[in-house]
Amino acid sequence: TTNYVARRYGVRSGMPGYIGRKLCPSLVIVPTDFDAYHAESAVVRGIAADYDPNFTSVGLDELTMEVTAYLRAHPGMTAADVASEFRARVFAETRLTASAGIGPTATLSKIASNYKKPNGQHELQLRTRADVMDFMKNLPVRTVPGIGPVQEAALGVLGIRSCGSLWRQREKLCFLFPAKTFRFYLSVGLGVMKSHADRLRNDRTQKTIGHETTFRRRLKSEAELKQVVHKALVTAHTTLLCRREATQHVMLHLKRRSFEDHQYGTTLAQATNDFATLWRATCDLLQPYLASFDDFRLVGVRLGKLNSTSERRCIQDGASGGSPARTNARGLSAEQHLKRIRSARVLRSPARQMRRVLISI
Repeated sequence: TTNYVARRYGVRSGMPGYIGRKLCPSLVIVPTDFDAYHAESAVVRGIAADYDPNFTSVGLDELTMEVTAYLRAHPGMTAADVASEFRARVFAETRLTASAGIGPTATLSKIASNYKKPNGQHELQLRTRADVMDFMKNLPVRTVPGIGPVQEAALGVLGIRSCGSLWRQREKLCFLFPAKTFRFYLSVGLGVMKSHADRLRNDRTQKTIGHETTFRRRLKSEAELKQVVHKALVTAHTTLLCRREATQHVMLHLKRRSFEDHQYGTTLAQATNDFATLWRATCDLLQPYLASFDDFRLVGVRLGKLNSTSERRCIQDGASGGSPARTNARGLSAEQHLKRIRSARVLRSPARQMRRVLISI
């Protein structure tokens, strides 16, 4: 990569060194040191875990935190306060600067993070769905992560240069592009596009239920460690009951102060939502590590192999004996899909509040 001083001369990431030196004769090329990159990245991730234990990271130098729950627990703070505090802590511990973007979705926060590079932060003041649509209306398509120069050129041929045009010309796009590409363009036009962070988070939460706690100070005793684990299990168990599910797998997550990550699991004889059974299994996993109580900075409990405890009706296409209609990923026929596109029900509630708060670094 290149720093922002070099970029002023036209030097770009991935550019051959001899071209870079022609553009900038005083260019200094530093040998790569991935061990150092990983070490500094681990420090930054440790700080991020204080605000969102389930933060997502696609590379060593980018991450997304959902701070909705953190803000509820700290009513005196704003998202801007969290971003500012995070950046200050990163600089204090690593001497590295960081830019931050704040928005109601991971992708929008990522877009916002590009506004004040290399060492600033920007918050998109988008409070309702209508605000999001208005913001996306004139945003160049190239600004959206996932739309590269090739797609930008293809859309340009159709006269589509803004995200708002993707929405206005949705019927044309439906017939010109594959279903997956079309759904992505439609989501961009609505401002609800998913990012890598969203997909990673969804993959994680759909398969397990859990709770994790990060603490800055060292724990003082085995009893305190056990208490923290007990609290994590209580939170996970409450969610399990609310979702009317049972679990057959208990996993203990421990992260040491050296950032070594360890997960220990056990499979139960049968699925259960009985707290006493789950607590016994958790204690069995924790017992060998109680003596290291002061060496952990994160503790969590996750419940997997989930099974529903309530009957749910299952409706299948073609259940009457005929062939099922051809459907898209949402189970809609082509006719139903086009009808939904045209009706655009998402716009019938433009005042709907955007309740999530995410910060991308």
